Amino acid sequence: MRDALALKEEQVKHTKSVLRNYGNMSSPTVLFVLKEVLEKEKPKTGDLAIMLALGPGLVVETALLKW
Repeated sequence: MRDALALKEEQVKHTKSVLRNYGNMSSPTVLFVLKEVLEKEKPKTGDLAIMLALGPGLVVETALLKW
């Protein structure tokens, strides 16, 4: 996914941290990543983020966030 979206390592560091510390929790993983971003990055007004998650069965969740 990182390569397909041409994201830099810096842009996926919180995702990697959550996966390393908790493993893949399916859909809730993105909420853990969001919590880490909010605690460590303090996004600025106008910053954008996209959250993508796969759940059980054929469930795909997406959200575009703008601070």
